[in-house]
Amino acid sequence: MIDVTRSTVIQKPPQLSWVQAAALPLVFLTAKTCLSAPYLLLPPSAESSAAHRSTPTIVVLGGSSAVGQYVVQLAKKELRANVVATCSSRNADFVKELGADTVIDYTSENVMARLRELRPEGGYVSVIDCVGGTDIVNLAPEILAPRTRDFPAGGSLTTIVGDKTSRSSMGGSILYLTTPRMLVRMLKGWAGYGFRYSCIMMANRKEWLAEVGHLVANEGMRVEIDSEFDFEEVEKAYERLNTGRARGKIVVHVKKE
Repeated sequence: MIDVTRSTVIQKPPQLSWVQAAALPLVFLTAKTCLSAPYLLLPPSAESSAAHRSTPTIVVLGGSSAVGQYVVQLAKKELRANVVATCSSRNADFVKELGADTVIDYTSENVMARLRELRPEGGYVSVIDCVGGTDIVNLAPEILAPRTRDFPAGGSLTTIVGDKTSRSSMGGSILYLTTPRMLVRMLKGWAGYGFRYSCIMMANRKEWLAEVGHLVANEGMRVEIDSEFDFEEVEKAYERLNTGRARGKIVVHVKKE
């Protein structure tokens, strides 16, 4: 029996269908983790209590991905950030509707060059990577906010995928064990040498999950489902996943209602 007082379990918000409720927790909590301390820290001038608040700029690589969708929405709705997101041209309008101020089409534009061009004065406060690879790692020192007296933490690069681009293996902090250079990069950054780097897994925070009802009902947060499959069609579900074109979560019905 599940102890709901200790587990990350809440009553289903009435605004969500059962399918949406099943698909949301993992990706929503992962997005919240990416946008929370200690991974994302705002300079004093960007804090909500600042007298003359500056607007932080956050980059989301993979803005139409299952996690990226929530990063875009939460960065805009909760942090009031300027959001730069990457996606394909097919999903550009969708990602703008989620809240992205600027969309970079990775199918027709050089993403790294565009990030250089769009870099705000002072640099990006954070880059959230939902795609993987090392191009952004190499560019990060150039585009992230530097460490200063007023902002000693500097900008951060937070990834849920790491250096890999394959979908055949897990992402998250377990990659520190299999990819030593990522571990070295993380330790150096958190010790103050270079930019802060983290490869994360979601935090199990019940209070975050409890915010979903409010965000959907009052803030217009969208819960997108890419597709649904019966259990007998699980192979088709994996095929859809492996196309890399899913927009939102893919849901498999274990048992028909």
